[in-house]
Amino acid sequence: MGSRTFRLLILLAVAGAIAWFHFTRDTGPPAWERPLKVVIYPENADGSERARAHIESLQPERFQAVEDYMAEQAGRYGLEIEKPFILELADPITGAPTAPDYRSFWTYLQWGLRLRFWYWAFDDQGRAPDITVIARFRETGADDNLHSLGIASMNLAVANLTASESASGLNNVVLAHELLHSVGADDLYDPATGLPEYPEGYADPNRRPRYPQSIAELMAGRVPVAPGRAEQAEQLDRTIVGHATATDIGWSRPGRDRS
Repeated sequence: MGSRTFRLLILLAVAGAIAWFHFTRDTGPPAWERPLKVVIYPENADGSERARAHIESLQPERFQAVEDYMAEQAGRYGLEIEKPFILELADPITGAPTAPDYRSFWTYLQWGLRLRFWYWAFDDQGRAPDITVIARFRETGADDNLHSLGIASMNLAVANLTASESASGLNNVVLAHELLHSVGADDLYDPATGLPEYPEGYADPNRRPRYPQSIAELMAGRVPVAPGRAEQAEQLDRTIVGHATATDIGWSRPGRDRS
């Protein structure tokens, strides 16, 4: 075996170990003994003038609705702290991670390694977040190849958002969804169809008749209105955090669930 081949095998072994740790580590839900500091770092993801102007117009209270929504939902489960998250808006950044590359195991592995190295070197602007949220604004959000994501093992969320005030409601839904991923929540929809999974992905699975539902489970993201049909929830007030999600993230525990 040549030295070059040996070095390559060592590199692959190290990369594999890092990737295995990154993608399989289960950190468990937070203890919820105090609010978690969530810092939102906006990025002009497409370099457009519209995204630049939108980011410049953002005010510190822009995401207050998400903070208030999370407090309300946590209150349904009797969480002992008033607010589970405190959201803070940071200065704009550049060079945030792109969408995952699912073309093959190796490309996905490379993406995962690049993401971790980026995170190690990330300048948090001295804000020391418990959870880092990258808000990637684009002139238009209509791109099916873009994937928002939340990674609990890194306490990181990347939300692809639309640079428009008219899209603020949907942006809040996307951000809240990915924020809960970062503390251990799972998706509750079928990735092939986008339809909410029954029963966990339904806000009111015991409703009779089952359809139409009036609101969405946040981690499903869509309101089931008929068999095989669902509508995107475009405002947080059309969603709730259901029991399965509350259990995943540690809000629903013995003696705590009041929903």
